[in-house]
Amino acid sequence: MEQAVDVKKPSAKRALWIALAAVVTVVLCVAAVLFFLTVRDAKNVLRELTVEAGEALPQAADFLAEDQGAEAVFAEALPENMMSFPGDYNITLQYRRREYPAVIHVVDTTAPAGVTRDISQYLWEELPQAEDFLVECQDVTEVAVSFGIAPVPDQAGEQTVTLLLTDTSGNTTELPAALELIPDTQAPVITGVKDIVMYVGDTVSYRSGVTVTDDKDTNPTLEVDSSQADLSAAGTYEIVYIATDAAGNTTKVTAELEVHEKEEDFVDLETIYAMADEILEEIITPEMTTREQAEAVYKWIRQNMSYNADPEERDWPQAAYWMMKRRYGDCYNYFSLCKLMMERLGIPNIDVVKVKNFPGDSMHYWSLVSVDGGETWYHYDATPRIGGGDFCLVTDAYMDAFSAGYRNCFNRDKSLYPATPEE
Repeated sequence: MEQAVDVKKPSAKRALWIALAAVVTVVLCVAAVLFFLTVRDAKNVLRELTVEAGEALPQAADFLAEDQGAEAVFAEALPENMMSFPGDYNITLQYRRREYPAVIHVVDTTAPAGVTRDISQYLWEELPQAEDFLVECQDVTEVAVSFGIAPVPDQAGEQTVTLLLTDTSGNTTELPAALELIPDTQAPVITGVKDIVMYVGDTVSYRSGVTVTDDKDTNPTLEVDSSQADLSAAGTYEIVYIATDAAGNTTKVTAELEVHEKEEDFVDLETIYAMADEILEEIITPEMTTREQAEAVYKWIRQNMSYNADPEERDWPQAAYWMMKRRYGDCYNYFSLCKLMMERLGIPNIDVVKVKNFPGDSMHYWSLVSVDGGETWYHYDATPRIGGGDFCLVTDAYMDAFSAGYRNCFNRDKSLYPATPEE
């Protein structure tokens, strides 16, 4: 007969401790696993990332040392313009359900790039600034432009300058350029200066119709010296026109101001001009060239005026008026009427006065006229002459040949007048 074995059952307290030990073991194992995973993940996340300014925005995966394909995101979107402003940016990375603080260092180590141009200008002009030499500049940040070697003023010829391109991070690029300073020795040109006729008590505009041009300076100055003129007293006075360009080159042109007393039968200029304009409306058409206009005036005067050798001592506007009024006059009246018509048409003209061949020789007056704006000049004399002759826009050679056959009637000081073309 077998003997029975007495097996003792564990007490309830012991069972509890065993259960607790099992739970703790499981918890410790889970904690160990979690700790291992946390440490592993933390090691995989970079806490700093350095990127070059101007590049594309970094991605969250760029912060993973390994397993870049894993899902990682920024807790907040990065600023769109961050790569244009170097600096340190604190961010938070979400990776495997955890958040990791990190820093993005945006650095700028690239110097600016640029393209320069050479400049050529006149010596008197204001020197260009550094920016004037720069055609193009590339950099992710703002760039300051300055001279490394600045232009030297008042130095004619070509010189080398250098530009310094410096960005906000202190990166600097030096670029060369050339500056040419051209001297200006050409004086300005004054046109439209004419002798002026006025009357005691009237006012005068010295600058009317006068222009100044210069081959380099677009705004030369003009001064009018009328200090010698006395508008309250009859007489002939010198007026001096002085033009100056930016380089200091000057031109002087003189004119005469004739101040006359008003005679009893004085006719005001407005009336004289109106009478002349009425005649011009009859003989001038819009399609006419300047030469054709001058020829039409010459033809009309020859056909409608007659010669009278009884001279009248008058100024030329009054002499022209009485010629139109009476339809006759002497050579001075013919000259005055031609001059009046040219003035009203805006055709440049120069007064020509005969040089007497002997003390009792008669005087004579005529004009030089330009039909191309003052480039070339021709003689213009509507006075009828013994021996005939047509003196509408003729050359020096023509006048001299006729003069030689008729008592040197066109004798003149040629040094005072521009020469005509040969034909």
